[in-house]
Amino acid sequence: MIKFIDLIRESTNPNIYLIYCRIVVNADARPMGDILSDVRAIPGVTIVDIVNADDKTHGIRHVADISLKIDPNPFEPFDGKSYGTILNAIKKIPSVYTAKFTSTPVVVS
Repeated sequence: MIKFIDLIRESTNPNIYLIYCRIVVNADARPMGDILSDVRAIPGVTIVDIVNADDKTHGIRHVADISLKIDPNPFEPFDGKSYGTILNAIKKIPSVYTAKFTSTPVVVS
C-alpha cells in the first residue's frame, strides 16, 4: 500500500538529470547491447544512449561515451552519494573494466 507521505516525497524532486559517462568494456565477451541493457536496469537510470564509440580499440578494450538520464525517485535522499551508487553499479556490470563520469549532472526537465 502506498502511503500519502511517500507520494509527497516523490513529488518534491520532479527533475530528470543528464550526466555523461565514459566506460571501458570487453565487447568481445559480451555484446555492447547487453552491457547497455544492464546499465538501464540500474535503479534511477531511465535512458542510456551511446554518444561516441572509440574506433581505436586496444585489443579487447572498447571505449564508449554514454549519456545517462537519471530519475531521482529511487533515492532517499537524492544527493551526490546517489551518483556514486550509480557509478559503482556500472563498474560491477560483467565485462565493464572501468567507468567514470565525464560531466557534472544537469537538469533536463
